[in-house]
This record gives sequence, structure tokens and C-alpha cells, in this order.
Amino acid sequence: MIFNGLVFCFRHPLFPLLALIFEKCELATCTPREPGVAGGDVCSSESFNEDIAVFSKQVRIIYI
Repeated sequence: MIFNGLVFCFRHPLFPLLALIFEKCELATCTPREPGVAGGDVCSSESFNEDIAVFSKQVRIIYI
């Protein structure tokens, strides 16, 4: 039964977006946030907005 639940989760259309958000949160907690450091803006609101926009375009292409 647990396996079936996991398959349901991994096949959900929003799972890739959720995985990306969790990955960014993990990066934000383990990387230094110094100005001028590459990857310092990994969790900016602009970065999240861009990721959501790209994801929604991909979903539209797949489901429309």
C-alpha cells in the first residue's frame, strides 16, 4: 500500500515543481549568501517566479 502511495506522489503533475522548491530550499540553507558569490540568488523571489513560469509553460505544452 505504501508503494502505491509513493507512485501516486511521484506521478503527480506538480511533483517536479515541489522537488525543485525543496532542492532550492536545501541549497539556500547550505550555501553562503554573500554578495558576488555565484549561486547567491538561488532562493530569491525572482528565481522562484522564473521557475514557476517555466514549469507552467512546460505543463501547458504537455497537457494542451
